[in-house]
Amino acid sequence: MTWHITRTDVDGHPAVSFQRPWESTPTTLRVLDPDRVHADLQALELIEQTNPGWYAGFLHRNVPVTHLDGLWAQHPGDVLVQAGTADALAGLITAARLEHGL
Repeated sequence: MTWHITRTDVDGHPAVSFQRPWESTPTTLRVLDPDRVHADLQALELIEQTNPGWYAGFLHRNVPVTHLDGLWAQHPGDVLVQAGTADALAGLITAARLEHGL
């Protein structure tokens, strides 16, 4: 499932938008570092693609961001993990899958 991640702009300022398959409209984030935010979104997208049943997300901010933070992943009804980076999040998912038999 692709998140349809694209670089765009909001009133002439850099932005990155994404739309998950189950969402009817894209979410647009104002950014200071479009390449980093784009890469962060791709990392979360990959986490969902490689961990069936898990959903990944991040803390949404109303100010321009340099990177995504407050990363989380959830296996609905079972477990929620939080991390500072996508790599750390992937490691926590692996541990949770083993611990909970997911």
